[in-house]
Amino acid sequence: MNLTDKTEIKGHFNIKTYKTDGSVDEYSDDNLIMNDARRNMAKLIGGWVGKPINKIVLGTAGHDNNNILTPILPETGEFTSNRDMLISEELNEFSYFIKWGDLSYVGENDGASASIFSIDSTDSKQNSIKVTINDKVVTFEITIEENSANNTGIVAYTEAALYAGEKIFSMKTFPAKVKEDSVKMVITWSLIF
Repeated sequence: MNLTDKTEIKGHFNIKTYKTDGSVDEYSDDNLIMNDARRNMAKLIGGWVGKPINKIVLGTAGHDNNNILTPILPETGEFTSNRDMLISEELNEFSYFIKWGDLSYVGENDGASASIFSIDSTDSKQNSIKVTINDKVVTFEITIEENSANNTGIVAYTEAALYAGEKIFSMKTFPAKVKEDSVKMVITWSLIF
């Protein structure tokens, strides 16, 4: 008998921007699971020192140098599964992080969720985080209010990553999403096991 296990972690990234004039802009696509994620999962399953996902970082360097609407594609050049930080972090360009603490889940079996406000962020503003576990899917919903993540005025974000402790878990590059005082941003990031 030949048994084949094709289980792999997958991710799906969605970002929506809501302007005060009522308009909504949305981008959605699969994301890249990084090699550090697989090492972290092995440690968690083995009961060693693995960490839960507790941080998101948004960056400004995930695009083609000539066009902020053209994201760098996965597994080409600067963006591979071996990457251990966002491109903007590596280049010391502007990035924005949101970190949260321990979660207390409500629910039973395969339908648990937790909501929390960030405990730390680049601009010390609070952002809301909701984590839902449903069957084999963990979904992170991060809401960045109008007055957060744009303390430099107007920022064009083109990359994002989820971190487990200080290790990158998954990453996504995308066409620029502009963040300024009239824009609320909601990121919905699902990991499927």
